[in-house]
Amino acid sequence: MHASIPHWIRTVPNLLNQGKLKHAVVSIWRKGWLLALLGQTAAAVSIWWWPGFDPPPISETKPHTLYFLAATAQSLAAILALVFTISLVVAQLSSRYSHRMLAEFFDPLTIGYFLVFVAAALMPLWLLGQEQPLLWATRVSLTIAAAVLLLLVPYFLRFRERLDPASVIKRLQGKAIKRLKVDREKEPEEVAAIDNFCMSAFALRDYDTFNMGVRTLGTIALEASQDMRDTVGKGVFYRLMYIGLATIDDPIAPVRVIVVLRDTGLQAVAHGQEAAEGWGTFPIANIGARAAEKGLEAPAEQAVTSLIEVGREAVEHGLSVAVRVVAGLCNIAKAVIHQDARAMDRVAEGAVETLGILTAKAIEKGMKDEDTQRMVWELDWVCRKASEGRIIDVLHAAVRRLWVIGAWATQAGASETIEGAWIALRGPEEAGILPSFLQPDYVAANESLSTDELQQALIEFRERYSGRHGGGS
Repeated sequence: MHASIPHWIRTVPNLLNQGKLKHAVVSIWRKGWLLALLGQTAAAVSIWWWPGFDPPPISETKPHTLYFLAATAQSLAAILALVFTISLVVAQLSSRYSHRMLAEFFDPLTIGYFLVFVAAALMPLWLLGQEQPLLWATRVSLTIAAAVLLLLVPYFLRFRERLDPASVIKRLQGKAIKRLKVDREKEPEEVAAIDNFCMSAFALRDYDTFNMGVRTLGTIALEASQDMRDTVGKGVFYRLMYIGLATIDDPIAPVRVIVVLRDTGLQAVAHGQEAAEGWGTFPIANIGARAAEKGLEAPAEQAVTSLIEVGREAVEHGLSVAVRVVAGLCNIAKAVIHQDARAMDRVAEGAVETLGILTAKAIEKGMKDEDTQRMVWELDWVCRKASEGRIIDVLHAAVRRLWVIGAWATQAGASETIEGAWIALRGPEEAGILPSFLQPDYVAANESLSTDELQQALIEFRERYSGRHGGGS
């Protein structure tokens, strides 16, 4: 007996346990289809089987069917005109975000619905042209009329969903990812459309839509950056950078762009996508540097914080892209120093502290000596410029970190990094800063080292540095 039960019936308990059937029913209800179906069932029963509804043949004494058909045709025509006009006006207003919003209105399902609506309005007129309309044809006409009217409920719900910017962006994302899977060499046209959505939403101060747009671009960028040959991913990351730069004076928009770039970078590290992380850090650094140049503390601080998080994860995973993160932090510090923006010294100091921490962590994790030397070169530039500009807090932070780096490099035997640290520590002295002025930084660096071995390595590094330069800091 069990074998005679249809398969789809046997799967119902499983669907109920998984919650899929409930989800499907709720979805159908929210979209209005279930309500329309129930209404149409009631209408069909009333029109075809209810004893009280029996349209009589048309005659001089009983013109009821004639009036009924005429009223149906006129009502449907008027309703169709109103629905179409209202829908078109709303679609045009929504097209402020993108011209695609108007295209979303004229999709095949909507056009098909309007054609059925037109047919429902014309059928009563066709029946009126007959000398004596058949009773079944009259019932069919009324059934179709009831159907198109009840379908207005799911139509308007679907219309609202399709013209909601968030829904449009989500559909564009799906199409873009599908195109990427077919052709990874060409940027999907949907990417430019989402870019337009972001800028239009920013102009309208619709930050929710703006945030969704930039997050969608981040998702597409990650999908398109499987390796360094995927230039489409690089292009999408640059789009995010240009959005951040174009909105830099806004108190909210650039911060949200940086956060999206940070989250994308962290996901790239987790999935081992070094190309995506490398391309993602450059926009963060550029936006942060521009904010520093303009004295905009919030986006600059967010850029530093984001680079810290991405850089820390990159170092933990042994990815050489950490060098780009350090370069990005250096660029932000450079922007502060170039502009002599004293109010932003705290941002520059934080960038330098993090730069040094990441470099020391990279040495600890066994990153290539040539890579950590490049990190030290960035710190060297900051140290020299801070010395020349007498930006004391930034200078102290740089010197402290150079001593710590020297200790780690000495313990690891990283000769090129040691050489870079030696050269960097000469910068303040060459700029006229007395060694005694920076003595507290050596003491602070020594106290920050967690093991006796590292403290001994620091002493060894200083002795070698002093012997090489005939004195020292």
